[in-house]
Amino acid sequence: MTNRERYKQTFSVLHASTERKWEAPMKENRKRYITRTTLAAALCCMLLISTGITAYAYGEVILQRLFGWENNAKITVKTGENGETVHEVYLHTDSLTDPVAIEDGALFFIVNHEHLNITDKVSTTKPFHYEYQDEQGNTHYWIVGLNDDSQPGNFGYAEFIRSADGEWMGGYSARVNIEADGSVIEWLQIGKQDIGTPW
Repeated sequence: MTNRERYKQTFSVLHASTERKWEAPMKENRKRYITRTTLAAALCCMLLISTGITAYAYGEVILQRLFGWENNAKITVKTGENGETVHEVYLHTDSLTDPVAIEDGALFFIVNHEHLNITDKVSTTKPFHYEYQDEQGNTHYWIVGLNDDSQPGNFGYAEFIRSADGEWMGGYSARVNIEADGSVIEWLQIGKQDIGTPW
C-alpha cells in the first residue's frame, strides 16, 4: 500500500456534518454590535455623571509618584482597596547612592552637588540636618548620623519627603543600626523629632 492510499484510507472516515450550516458573520451585524456597545457605554457614563457617582476601575489608581534623591526611593501615592489613600515606598537597595562621601577620614555631605564637611556635626546622638525643594515644590529632609562614634565611616542616613501643601509623603532610612528592643539609634530618633515626621 502506498502512502497516498494510506492517507486516503485514514481520512476517508471523516465527513463534514450535513446538519449544520456554516456562514460567515455579515459585516452589517458586526457594525450593529459595535454601535450597541458604544451606545451602552455612553449611556452608562451619562448615568454616572448625572447621579454624581464616582466609579473606580478594578485595581489601584495612582494619584502621584515621586522620587527620592538620585532615585534611591520611589514613593507612590494611590487609592487603597477601600478608597483610602495609601503611600507606598520602594527603596532601591541594590543601587543606593550615599549622600555622604569619605575623604581623608572626613565626612562630606554631597547631596545637590554640596560638599559640606560634617565630620564634627554628627555623632551617635547628634544628627546633621539638610533640606531642599525639588522642581515640584516637595521638600526633601535629610538626616545623617554615626552608628559608632569611633568609626566615622559607619554612618547612616534618612530622607523624608513632604509635599508643597505640607503633607508627609514618605521616607526611608539606610545603614541604620536597629537596637535589640527594635528601636532605631538615637541620632535618627532625635532627627525625626526635629523635623516632625509622623513616623
